[in-house]
Amino acid sequence: FNLALKKLEELESIRDRLLGLDCGACGAPNCRAFAEDVVRGLAKIEDCVVAQSGRAGSNLNKAKIRSEEK
Repeated sequence: FNLALKKLEELESIRDRLLGLDCGACGAPNCRAFAEDVVRGLAKIEDCVVAQSGRAGSNLNKAKIRSEEK
């Protein structure tokens, strides 16, 4: 149960740092699904091409550091 809560918190942290465009450029249908993929280890934060080129880049780097610390 505790692990599930940690993963949910990580998912929400990543999702909050994304732009929320739900563009699908990463291959996921929306930003929440992409965040789920990152938490499950199926995708990397860098796969969000929109955020990499936009204003969320520094926020994604912060989320990446947190994800790697776990």
